[in-house]
Amino acid sequence: MQMQVQLHPYQLAIGRAVLDSVRHKRGLTFTVEVARQGGKNELSAQLELHLLTERLRSSGNAVKAGRPSTPSAFSASNASKPPSLSRD
Repeated sequence: MQMQVQLHPYQLAIGRAVLDSVRHKRGLTFTVEVARQGGKNELSAQLELHLLTERLRSSGNAVKAGRPSTPSAFSASNASKPPSLSRD
């Protein structure tokens, strides 16, 4: 089953610019401001899916990496007590 997601014109403009930068190895940085409930996460997810699928089809390889959910300074040895952010 394939789901078709319709993006708004402003999402398409952003997505096309990002895809162009990736495809042509420009390495540009994008800062995008979208109102609440404006579809930022949907656009991000669609870009990610598109790029991963494109890479898999062209080379058979794709890697997705994300940042850790806990700070680097927070180790398993002190898992019961999160680090304090206050200045004592």
